[in-house]
Amino acid sequence: MKRNYFWGLLCFYPLTLLFSCDDGKEQPWPFFERLPGSWELEGKPITEVWEKGDKRNEYKAVVVEKVQSPNLNTQNIVREEIKVAEKDGEVYYYAKVIAQNNDNTIPFKLTSFTKDKVVFENKEHDFPHKITYELISTDVLLAEISGTMDGKPQSFRFDYRRKK
Repeated sequence: MKRNYFWGLLCFYPLTLLFSCDDGKEQPWPFFERLPGSWELEGKPITEVWEKGDKRNEYKAVVVEKVQSPNLNTQNIVREEIKVAEKDGEVYYYAKVIAQNNDNTIPFKLTSFTKDKVVFENKEHDFPHKITYELISTDVLLAEISGTMDGKPQSFRFDYRRKK
């Protein structure tokens, strides 16, 4: 009986290793797992709201601006829709800025990442060419867009704090 148990383990263990391993390629998903929630832009009525998407490796966000109308009602206006997802073995950041780019979604390919930082690029887009997110702490997120405008290097930094 012990002999059958031994052979069963010997055959079963390598199979569990085979099917539990990924392709060995590091993935950026641990970074995105820490993003869900609301992030307020310092000094502006803008919030970036992140959530886990419907698919396995997918995260979504909307950028919302609070605008006060003439009758003093506050409205939330969606300014941008974001999705981070895998396509053909690569990770992309898809940005759809309302009333820009003919309302088309622009893809940016992941070019580098660490556990605290992700960088996406699309050199063919007019601006930005690069989008960077960096988690400074649990409650501090920095975002930066950069590239060239009118032949000159430009970058814009956005300092977010997690909304409690």
